[in-house]
Amino acid sequence: MNRREIRQRDRIVERLRTLTSREREVLEMVISGKPNKVMAADLGINQRSIEFYRQRVMEKMQAESLAQLVRMTMEIGGIGKVTP
Repeated sequence: MNRREIRQRDRIVERLRTLTSREREVLEMVISGKPNKVMAADLGINQRSIEFYRQRVMEKMQAESLAQLVRMTMEIGGIGKVTP
């Protein structure tokens, strides 16, 4: 891994650390491919809240697409590897 890749990974990790525990839960569900309706039922909240959390995650992670968000988490080896 070169310096550029290390800096990129560090930036992604720092962004992940800015997420709240609920945003991290939503992120994990999003990258696993769960639909909003299922996420809402699993978390006991409404779909509108899921949409809000998804938007916040995208903003905080500075991801322009779901694909980019998934790539980010893959680059660091998964969300579970990062402690809040």
